Amino acid sequence: MSFVERDDVLAMVEGLITALVPAVTPHKRIIAPFPKLAYQDVMERYGIDKPDLRFGLELIDLTDVVQGTEFKVFTETMANGGAIKAICVPGCAAYSRKQIDELTEFVKGQGVKGLVTLAYTAEGVKGSAAKFLKEAEFAAIANRVGAQTGDLVCIVAAQRSAANKALGLLRLEFRDRLNLAPADLLAFAWVVDFPMFEWDEDDNKWTFAHHPFTMPKEEDLPYLESDPGRVFSNAYDMVCNGYELASGSIRIHRRELQAQIFKALGYDTEEMEHRFGHMLDAFDYGAPPHGGMAPGIDRLVMLMADEPNIREVLSFPKTASGSDLMFDAPAEIDAKQLRELHIKLEL
Repeated sequence: MSFVERDDVLAMVEGLITALVPAVTPHKRIIAPFPKLAYQDVMERYGIDKPDLRFGLELIDLTDVVQGTEFKVFTETMANGGAIKAICVPGCAAYSRKQIDELTEFVKGQGVKGLVTLAYTAEGVKGSAAKFLKEAEFAAIANRVGAQTGDLVCIVAAQRSAANKALGLLRLEFRDRLNLAPADLLAFAWVVDFPMFEWDEDDNKWTFAHHPFTMPKEEDLPYLESDPGRVFSNAYDMVCNGYELASGSIRIHRRELQAQIFKALGYDTEEMEHRFGHMLDAFDYGAPPHGGMAPGIDRLVMLMADEPNIREVLSFPKTASGSDLMFDAPAEIDAKQLRELHIKLEL
């Protein structure tokens, strides 16, 4: 499949959304056309793959800026292959020690060791790392993140993926604390160019990022055997205001390519035939190029209705614990029903 065919799917769905939303909720604003954002770029700039684009506070990479520092938190992280990432929060330099401690505990809960803060005040730079850094380093950091007097720079030093995740969630925390996101804006976007594979540390092998039936990008096919980590896929998500509203992909329709993907995932010929032989055989009959997506209509309705929880727009919602009040489920099953279903319970 080609790039144009993927974009045909996106254009069709985008057209439906831009026609539907203003007709149903005229008080909502939409920015069109929806931007297309590469997955890797999204993770570096926003820390999560369903970014809220209604406000700034993008993640900034400071790794090269602090290369010559003597601050051990930074030097040890960089020596271990990690990254130094930051967000600049306008007007928060006056945050109290209690507020900083709350932010620190928040990022610790996201899997990193702590938070480095620099408050750029009229009296100078203050914060947890102020005494370990030099004036030139303060200036270089401020220049990179665009910090002005009165701003608070929050820095995380960790492995790149962990730093991005922690700061991305901290970004959303500031969104809610400071009311940064306009309530009347629906900021839709497409996230594209997802990795085809990701490395499974537990099993020490490559696994699929979305599913093994996604069409790889044609230009990446030469790397399927030699370097699977360089292969990107024709998968795509539609996101809005920090939620994923739809997910889909162009699908593989050629037997030899599907077999290559299974081989990259560690399947031998016998296992391929046992698990997926029916599908591979079907491709021999000439399956057409195809693709699509699965939209979350209920999530879209939730955003249009300004509801904070998806259960508010479902006809018969389950509770937070997963029970269904209308059907009184889950409920006990009698022995006869279990026998009919050939199910045995072991307590």
